[in-house]
Amino acid sequence: TSIAYLIQDIPQQVLAIVIQRLDNGESTDLVRMPFKRNTNLYQADVSPDGRQVAFAVIPDSGARTMLRVVSSEGGEPRELFRSPAGETIGGLAWSADSRNVFFVVSTGKQARVMRVAATGGLAQETGVVMEGMIRYLRAHPDGQRLGFTAGTQAREVWVMENFLPKSSAAPGAKEE
Repeated sequence: TSIAYLIQDIPQQVLAIVIQRLDNGESTDLVRMPFKRNTNLYQADVSPDGRQVAFAVIPDSGARTMLRVVSSEGGEPRELFRSPAGETIGGLAWSADSRNVFFVVSTGKQARVMRVAATGGLAQETGVVMEGMIRYLRAHPDGQRLGFTAGTQAREVWVMENFLPKSSAAPGAKEE
């Protein structure tokens, strides 16, 4: 009956997670914070039972990334995990039973999938560790599998020589 979405309105200096009812269009901000340099609110994901929204946030410049959860009815968000220094939180996915949140912690060179109870507690390593990035994390409804894309990004510079056709202009003539 509702959808949740992110607002990253840089001109208005606002970051928000909004719940909007589909029957009457009424919208409510679940989370709202001022946009400042080096802040971000991202990766929002609604639990399968529709009761909670998990999201990642960088609240202040230089702060560590946090995984938080908020009731879809509103209220104060609760912190579930804070990334170690030099690491960020990436993709989020709820378990099918809405009890756990899976998330990616990345150094930029290596990524690992972790799990934390939606009620809080110590985060657990899942054993999934990959070089590069892990993205588009999703939990299978059977509760036994995770799907994701992974890999490294390479930047290359190529030089192409002698690929243009030879000019037919007379020697010394100006080419256009």
